[in-house]
Amino acid sequence: MLAREPGYLAHLGVVERVRLFFAVPLRRLAQGVRARIVPERIVLQYYDAKTLNAHGDETNNRRDTVTPRVRTFLRQLRPVQHWALHDPDDPAWDRIRGFAAWAKENRVRLLVSYPNYLRFDVYFSEPEKRFFDAVVAFYASRGVPVLGTPEAFMQGPDQFFDLVYHLNDDGAAVATRRMLDYLRPHLAAPSR
Repeated sequence: MLAREPGYLAHLGVVERVRLFFAVPLRRLAQGVRARIVPERIVLQYYDAKTLNAHGDETNNRRDTVTPRVRTFLRQLRPVQHWALHDPDDPAWDRIRGFAAWAKENRVRLLVSYPNYLRFDVYFSEPEKRFFDAVVAFYASRGVPVLGTPEAFMQGPDQFFDLVYHLNDDGAAVATRRMLDYLRPHLAAPSR
């Protein structure tokens, strides 16, 4: 964000700027400074401005273009233990609380969904269920509906393109239909 959107800093107060600066690992800061001196040449095998549609979506994420190397990579990924990373005192929750309050005050309908992510059996364990329940309770206490269930947004490795959150065209079609089903009742209901 600092490298790609330096103007973002202008919108932050001094405390937020300092907090952001110290949140970036030293290794990443050094990498950013080095890239300013000797710009890195990033080569992405798939992503290209020529393959973006009018909405900015990548259209080259077809299942048939996934390489055997990437398929192997996706099958070797290990689950994230969400419950172990969850910190209820993380300042990000305060930002979400503030945004939810702003949305309510300004009559903006706020809905939350889970990301599409790779299915692992451990995500059905008790610690993970408690984590997901805590997220739902957090949003419910602010009157923000959570669309679907964690399980509904989990897909197998054959539905992903190159990373754990990047769906291929088949996975994206499934996710889009599912999201439309979850959105339909909320879009038909009048605003509060």
